[in-house]
Amino acid sequence: PPRSTLFPYTTLFRSLRKWQGGAVTLAAPGGRLWKTWCADAKHDFDSHDAYAVLATSTDGGKKWKEVLVVDPDDFWPRRPENAKLALEDGRLVWSWTDRVSWNKDGAEQRWRLVLDAEREPSPGDSFKAELVK
Repeated sequence: PPRSTLFPYTTLFRSLRKWQGGAVTLAAPGGRLWKTWCADAKHDFDSHDAYAVLATSTDGGKKWKEVLVVDPDDFWPRRPENAKLALEDGRLVWSWTDRVSWNKDGAEQRWRLVLDAEREPSPGDSFKAELVK
């Protein structure tokens, strides 16, 4: 079955980025800001080289640090879209829709990852995205 793959953010994703859009921002109770958006290695909304980015800020949004990227299957044929943020019992919920890039009418799955809303993910953390049913 299709699954979403989480990567710690690396400069590789920024160097490949040609398009980005649809940013959503959320403030955690302690003041940390979170932002998510979808990006693409091509300047083409329906490209299969898409990924979703999660970033955080502790200075009111003056500086952002991109911390995680979701790529449904390492660039082919799935793409994330409609990335969202929410708070659930004081925890950050990052979610996205994962679909086959050429199939707009089906094969969609909604995934979510629950994180500590007040702490930046560390490279040693393990992450497990959950399929939303």
